Amino acid sequence: MPIIDLGYRNWDGERSARFLRPLAITGTSLRLVWRAVWLRRLLMIALLPMIPVGVCFFMYEQIPEREGLKRAALEISSELFESNPQLRDAIVSDSPEARHLVWANLLLGFFRYPQAILMVVLFGLVAPRIISYDIRSRAYLLYFSRPLTVLEYLIGKALVLVVLLALTSTIPALGVYCLGLAFSPDLWTFFDTWDLPLRIIAASVTLALPTASLAILYSSFTNESRYAAFAWFTTWGLGWVTYLVLTSSALFSNDFTAVPKYVTLVSPYHALGQIQAAIFGTLADNGEASGAILLVSVVTICSMMIAYQRVAAQLRV
Repeated sequence: MPIIDLGYRNWDGERSARFLRPLAITGTSLRLVWRAVWLRRLLMIALLPMIPVGVCFFMYEQIPEREGLKRAALEISSELFESNPQLRDAIVSDSPEARHLVWANLLLGFFRYPQAILMVVLFGLVAPRIISYDIRSRAYLLYFSRPLTVLEYLIGKALVLVVLLALTSTIPALGVYCLGLAFSPDLWTFFDTWDLPLRIIAASVTLALPTASLAILYSSFTNESRYAAFAWFTTWGLGWVTYLVLTSSALFSNDFTAVPKYVTLVSPYHALGQIQAAIFGTLADNGEASGAILLVSVVTICSMMIAYQRVAAQLRV
């Protein structure tokens, strides 16, 4: 009888449920990513925008009680929100509908500006290595030596980015909402804005699915992460510049009615922002986001399908 019996053996132990298997990949990848000191610092920076947004919530909730602050808010909002008279009037109003509109716009601004830009930077630093490093080091052979499918592997990798996005956007946004409740004069504010946490989660999902899919697609095309990072930042930067060029005349004339609706489709940042605006209910017509929703859906599905084929092709080699 041989002392060392080499070869494959059947696993007689207990297997985890099928839907829990991608979490093994997610947990392993998160532990590796979390070792980077810069990542922990970047997540701390993601909490800083909560301060100015919290100050805005505090000032808005104090407006009805202080006449001087109300006059100052009226003067400031008249200049800043001249193109949005509905929001301008809501800032100095104390009605439940006005509070909901102001809170939704503050949360939308929190998502669109500091957190979305931070997401682009974070994914550009983390996502390029998420699959390309496995291809270069052939670590995928270790993953697929276990009872995992290609789809479960991709889901596990995508959940890494979803968790990071939740730490940088969803949790801070929910924290800002709680700050707004803390600064509000009474408990009835919760009943006026109870749906906003659900909208925050929906906006987070809208941001996470297409961005994670696109980042995984770029990472699956090469074993050099710098090429995937270049493609990622080029997609966002070139789209933003193209949008600014096409809308430059409207920016100078302050008349956005003449801008074609399809212009937002050239920029991933503005397309996702339009969908999030529809989720928070700040668009005059939610039908304006239909083109962006179709584009984002196609990009998400196609990215995952192509990434699936790329990873599956590695197993056939």
